[in-house]
Amino acid sequence: MKDFCQSLDFLGVDIIPGGLTPEAQPLDKVINKVFKGYFRDFYDEYVLNAPITEKGNPKPPSRQLLATWVVKAWEKIPEQLVRKAWTACGYQTEEQLCCKTLGQMVVWDEDAIIKNLAEICGDDAVTHYRSEENDDEMGFFDFLGGENDAEAEEEEDEEEEEEE
Repeated sequence: MKDFCQSLDFLGVDIIPGGLTPEAQPLDKVINKVFKGYFRDFYDEYVLNAPITEKGNPKPPSRQLLATWVVKAWEKIPEQLVRKAWTACGYQTEEQLCCKTLGQMVVWDEDAIIKNLAEICGDDAVTHYRSEENDDEMGFFDFLGGENDAEAEEEEDEEEEEEE
């Protein structure tokens, strides 16, 4: 694959050293934390009214409801933020790419990211971005309470049997 890519005149291959994922990938640098914050808002709202299991925990949301939250959370991420996230990582802007000019690589610092985030998405997005709860070290669904699907389905089956 490497040889094939290098054989293409229009494609340049760069090796990105380890540890740069949070700096070189737009989703990791800007968007994921905001997205997770919006998703968490939906979950927090659900928990307030969720049915309680026999163990006293909120009943886990269905997969369909989780998928709905993913769609709704993503819809709250403006296209302009996705475009600017690339620039935040130092990639050329669309204008630079279209004009085939070689722009200077400028990596945004934390203040620049927050300023642009506030302009594009507002204060809620800035709050989600700053929240340590939305850092990438946490698994995406870890905050849902620790019940895995098998436990949740088993508990649902037990509740259905009791109702019959």
